[in-house]
Amino acid sequence: MNTEVVMTKDLSHVNIPQLQQFSIVNQNTIDTAVADKVVEEFLNNYMSWKDVVGYMVNGEDGERLYGASLCTFSGNLYLSNHLSEDTATLLRDELSDYEGKVKYMYGLKNALYSNLVLCLHKLSLASNEELKEYLKKAIYYSLAEANHTSYQVECYAYRATNEYLLDAFRHEMLSMSSPTTFNDPFDCPILELLTLYGDDISQLVSESYRECLKITCFVKNIRVQPEFDERDKPIWVRKHDNDPEEYLNELMWAHYANNHKGVCIKYHFNNDITRFADEAKSQIAYFRDIEYTSNMDVYRKNGAINLQDAFFVKGKAWEYENELRLLAYDPYSTGDYACIDAKDSIAAIYFGLKCPKEKQSEIIDILKGRKWVNEKSVWDETKRSIINIKEEYPVEFFQMVIDDIHFGELKAVKIEDI
Repeated sequence: MNTEVVMTKDLSHVNIPQLQQFSIVNQNTIDTAVADKVVEEFLNNYMSWKDVVGYMVNGEDGERLYGASLCTFSGNLYLSNHLSEDTATLLRDELSDYEGKVKYMYGLKNALYSNLVLCLHKLSLASNEELKEYLKKAIYYSLAEANHTSYQVECYAYRATNEYLLDAFRHEMLSMSSPTTFNDPFDCPILELLTLYGDDISQLVSESYRECLKITCFVKNIRVQPEFDERDKPIWVRKHDNDPEEYLNELMWAHYANNHKGVCIKYHFNNDITRFADEAKSQIAYFRDIEYTSNMDVYRKNGAINLQDAFFVKGKAWEYENELRLLAYDPYSTGDYACIDAKDSIAAIYFGLKCPKEKQSEIIDILKGRKWVNEKSVWDETKRSIINIKEEYPVEFFQMVIDDIHFGELKAVKIEDI
C-alpha cells in the first residue's frame, strides 16, 4: 500500500473535496430518503474518483477514501430506485477491481461483499451457491480484521486414544471440527440464532460458517491475550489463582480423555501456526481465550451478538476448563472436520491412569525421536543485532498416578529410558 505523499500521477481531474465529503460525511448515511441522490452522485463521479486508489490525497489514504465511497454507494444502492441488473453488475465489477488493487481495508471489503449479496438477492440475479461464495468472502474479511496478533503458545489438550488421534500424531496435524459437533448446545449459538431469523441471507450466512469455520480446543491456565501496565508492558494474567497445572485437571481427564483411558498432550506452538489474510484468500487461524458468562448482554451490540465474540463465549458452568481456542477459517473448506499443520509442536504426552499399555507403546513408537521446536529472538553481541534461533527438545512422556499423600489428587511421573 503506497502511503507516500508523492504524486506520480496527475489527479487534477479528480474533485478531491467532493470525494472527501462523499466518503466521510455520507459513509454512515444509508437511508432511503437520500439513497437516490447518493447513488446518482457516485455514478456521475466514480470513474475519476477511483483514480485516487494507491495515492495519498491531502493527507488521506486514497484507498480508504474510494473504498468508503464505494461502500456508501453499495449500501444506498440496495435502498434506491436505481437498483438494476446494470448497477448491480457495476458494483460487482468495481468491487472486484478494488479488491485486486488494495491489499488491506478488510472492514470495507467485508461491508462491500455483504452489500453486494443484498443487492443481488433483491434482484434474484444470483443462485444461493453464488451468494454463499460472496458471503464466505465477507466473513473472510471480517475475521481478517479481527485477527492481527500472533502468539507463541504453550497449552494442553485432552484426547481419547482413538485411531484419529494416532493418525494426527503420525502426520503431525491438528484435527479441527465445526462447532456443530460440540457437546454443549449453547456453544457458538450464533449458528442456530442465524437460522431463527428465517430469511434467506441469514440461512446462507449460517451455512457459510458451518462449511468454512473449524475450531480446536486447548487448556491454558494463563490468558493468551495479555493485559498492559501503564508503560504498555504486557502482563500475563492467570485465569484462576489456585488452579493446578493443566495436566492435573481431574474433570478434564474424566470428560475429555475417556475417563483416564486417554492422554493429555502438551503443545508448544510457534508464531507460524497463526495464519493471517493473504492475497490467495487462504486459511485464517488465530487464538482467543474463552470468556465465561451467564449474561450475553455484554457481547451484544445494537441487539446483535458480535460474530467474532460469539465463537469464544461459553456458560459459567464450563469455567473449570480454562479453554483456549484456535479458530481456523478456510473459504474453500466443506464438511464438519479439517486438519491444520502442527509440525514439531508436541512437547509432552501424559498417559491417563487407565490408558492401556498397548496404546502407550503405540504412541511412544510414533513420537519417539521426535523433537519440538522453540523459536526465539536473542541479541547477538557479535553481530550487534537481534537474531532468530531455533532450539530443539525431545518429546517427553509421563504416566499419571494417584498422589498417595494428597487424597483426590494426581501427579505425573516421567517415563525414563525410552
